[in-house]
Amino acid sequence: MNLRSGFVGARLLLSLLALAACGRGREVLPLPEAPGPGTKVALSPLELKHPEAFDRLDRRVLESDGPEGLVAVYDDLARVAPDDPRVLVRGALAALAADPKERGPAVAAGVLAKLSKAAPGDADAAWLALRVARLGLAPGGQALSAGSQDQAAALRSLAKEAEAFAAAHPGWKGPFGATPADAARIASEATAAADAYEASRAAPPAGEDAVAPAR
Repeated sequence: MNLRSGFVGARLLLSLLALAACGRGREVLPLPEAPGPGTKVALSPLELKHPEAFDRLDRRVLESDGPEGLVAVYDDLARVAPDDPRVLVRGALAALAADPKERGPAVAAGVLAKLSKAAPGDADAAWLALRVARLGLAPGGQALSAGSQDQAAALRSLAKEAEAFAAAHPGWKGPFGATPADAARIASEATAAADAYEASRAAPPAGEDAVAPAR
C-alpha cells in the first residue's frame, strides 16, 4: 500500500467530514478509491460527532503516518472547523504527542487561550489544560513523584484543578476512553507527590538526629 497517496486522499476526505463535526448538516459522501502506484486505497466516510469517532480517526492515522501525520490531519480539520472545540483540543493533543517540549505546548497554549473565550467551561479544553499541567511537572509521561523538590505548590494546584474537573464533569467521556476517574487519579497522584516532597523537606539531613522540641 502506498501510504503517502492514501494519506493525501484521507486528508481530502477528512476535510469534508469536518463539516459534519461542526454541525453544518451537510451530507458527507465517500470519495472514489484513490489510485496509487499499483494499489488502490479504499476510503470510507467517517462522521466526527462523538469521542469514539475521533479515536478511530486517530488510530487510523497513527498506524499509517504516526504523530506528525495526525498533526497534519488536524491542521486540515482546523481550517474547515476553526471553532470546533473537539477538533482544536484533539489537534493540540496530537501536537503534544509529536513534540512534547516545544511545538506541542505552544499549540496547546494557543488552543486554550482561544477556547477560554470561545467555549468557556468546555470539558475537553479543561482536560487539555490538565494534560499540559501534568506534562510540565513530569515530562515524558514520568510519574509525578519523579519531579524536582520545588514542585509541591504546583502539584497542589494540579490536584485542585483535577478534583474540580472530576466534580464539574461527572458524565464526561474524552479521548481514548478518558473519564473523570482519570482526573481523580491525577489528583491523587499529585497530592501524594506533594505530600512526599513536603515530608522530605521536613526530615533532618541524612546522618543527623531529629531535635526533640523544647518543653
